[in-house]
Amino acid sequence: MRKKTFPSLCLMVVGLLLVLSLEASAEVDIPRLVQEAPPLETYGDVPAVIWQRHEDYGLLPDGAMFRDSLWVVMVTDKLRRDWPETILSVPAAGEFKIQRADLFDPVSGERIRSVPYRLEDEKGYPVCRMDLGDADEAVLVLRFRQTYARRFSVDGIVKLTSDLPMWEGRFSVSVPQGSELYVQSNRLDPPKKTDRAGATKYLWTVYNLSDHKRVSLVEMGEPYLAFGLRSGKVPFLQYMGALEALDLPPLPSQLEGLKRIGDKVKAGKRLLRSVEGMTIPHSAGFIREKIPFEGPWTQWERTLLLGRWLEDFGWRSELVWLTYLPIGSNEPATLDNFVSPALRLAPPGSNPWFYLPGQTVEPGEIPAVLTGKTLYGGSPEAGLSVYSVEKGKTADHRLTMEWSVSLGSDGVLSGELRLWVRNGWLWLFPDGDDVTWESLEMVIPGISDWGAGRPKVRPMDYGYRIDLPVRRVSGIPGGPGMLLRLPCLLPGALEDLASTAPPKKLKFPFVVEQKYLISLPEGSRLLSVPPMNERKEGELRFSESMRFNRKRRTLEGEEKLITWSSDYDDGFSVALGRMLGAWLRWKDLSAPISYR
Repeated sequence: MRKKTFPSLCLMVVGLLLVLSLEASAEVDIPRLVQEAPPLETYGDVPAVIWQRHEDYGLLPDGAMFRDSLWVVMVTDKLRRDWPETILSVPAAGEFKIQRADLFDPVSGERIRSVPYRLEDEKGYPVCRMDLGDADEAVLVLRFRQTYARRFSVDGIVKLTSDLPMWEGRFSVSVPQGSELYVQSNRLDPPKKTDRAGATKYLWTVYNLSDHKRVSLVEMGEPYLAFGLRSGKVPFLQYMGALEALDLPPLPSQLEGLKRIGDKVKAGKRLLRSVEGMTIPHSAGFIREKIPFEGPWTQWERTLLLGRWLEDFGWRSELVWLTYLPIGSNEPATLDNFVSPALRLAPPGSNPWFYLPGQTVEPGEIPAVLTGKTLYGGSPEAGLSVYSVEKGKTADHRLTMEWSVSLGSDGVLSGELRLWVRNGWLWLFPDGDDVTWESLEMVIPGISDWGAGRPKVRPMDYGYRIDLPVRRVSGIPGGPGMLLRLPCLLPGALEDLASTAPPKKLKFPFVVEQKYLISLPEGSRLLSVPPMNERKEGELRFSESMRFNRKRRTLEGEEKLITWSSDYDDGFSVALGRMLGAWLRWKDLSAPISYR
């Protein structure tokens, strides 16, 4: 197919713009939505429900890409007051405009008030701030446009699920008629395609998507839509060339002294440590058009700067990327595909190794979050470079939940729960700086019921340990003793996996274990231990044990699930269901305790 020049594309798009603007400005019928949308109770205990999410993508005559968004959300007072900020991202190069931000009464449909917002600027890094204030039960209507300057393409990756359930989603992409749109999606029906006013419009519609509570254990398990006017590795390499050509600021004056260190390996590693605190929090995905000489820098800028500065120390440095989709021949090319930059570094006299700014392990060791991942680098001149990091052994991906608690005579269990999050499991847990009871609840349902103090995060070479103060009534007094109900938690991703249709590929083989050390009250003893089981089916194994240490007066137990394969097939699915049933049996176990 003969490619059209950009001026001709512009002419074809002009007629489309009026159509799109009319569609995007259609009024929201609140009373109709109240009547048609399922009530909040349908979705369980959720803080809000997205009634409508509409996104329209297209080109402007100057080559900029626009995304017009409409979000209609039924909110309650349980929703985080700053939740809108999670969807209001400001483009690095372009414009951002909120066209409507209002709250409506869900019964009458009358407008209550507008929602205030403001744009803040951090040396060229803009952030939109919005607070729902005292909104209780109300309908939030948000309409905004993001314009991406000089894109000369229509492309993107839409992650269809979010932290809230969605009743209706509509996503459209309009391109000049005759252009080929490359599309890749997961769990999405084919689009409706229409030709109108010199443009071709692709429309996808989805209904009743549950909230995306957590990251999946299977590769590409979440629903998404990726699209673009180009595909293959050439657009990726062109972007890599553009990054290489950036005019980056030199080493800051306060770090110039590092150049005088004779040992360039030591000097380079000291540089890596020196910039750790010089970044803007939560600024991934943003590179300013003019990067400032002095920090703080965005997270992506820090990686670019480190790579360039280390070359002045005699290090070899290559910029590589984690991507959402593979860089191949048929995948749509889009800037949204870039997830996180890393560096492939080689100090003088050393072999290359990967470095991820902010990693907890020493430079030269592979950071846990890169385990099993594929990274892409290269340039238009050198071509594409592909690097695969080994998944490691099953034991490397071990999640440990370790209870160290004491039972009071009143039936209260109190003490500490330690979570050891290793390697691949880091992708499912929040970043160390973002660990709260609320964020952990998203990963391990029911854990927040035990909360009795602030979590403490301790970085480790392979990940981190979270120390959690816990307290909860678990003993049921009766006669001269009590029945003790054992604490039992299970990562939500395992429950999700059991309901996932095979075949799939696990992101990594894993071990999950729950350990118990429960100190009993003075003068008490355990009357009996429930029968324990061990089973092995295919590539899975489940084991459990429990005993009473009379000398220490402690109840000690463990349950463990091991997978040796990443192949999730029918046999794996059936065996997993049985073993999770055995795991959850601990919730119903009652240990009889008597007093002398």
